Amino acid sequence: MQTARLIVLLAGVTHWVRWELRQVIQRGYAGKLIVLMPELSRFKGFKASLLGRFSSVTNIATARVEAMRESFQRLGVGGCSQ
Repeated sequence: MQTARLIVLLAGVTHWVRWELRQVIQRGYAGKLIVLMPELSRFKGFKASLLGRFSSVTNIATARVEAMRESFQRLGVGGCSQ
């Protein structure tokens, strides 16, 4: 991370994605961070709703954004507003 020009993270809701984000922030590299929000297909939304985790594609996207916001707020990094 120290020598990287950019750090790219694919937004997600798993424990490990949140862990990676916390590592970037705690080490002081948030200024190098680019968070990508993956495109959500209808099939992925349908699959997720079958699994009972999310009821729609919008809920998946909302959960990803909330996971990012929570990680930044938990570590006291500003610039996260609703």
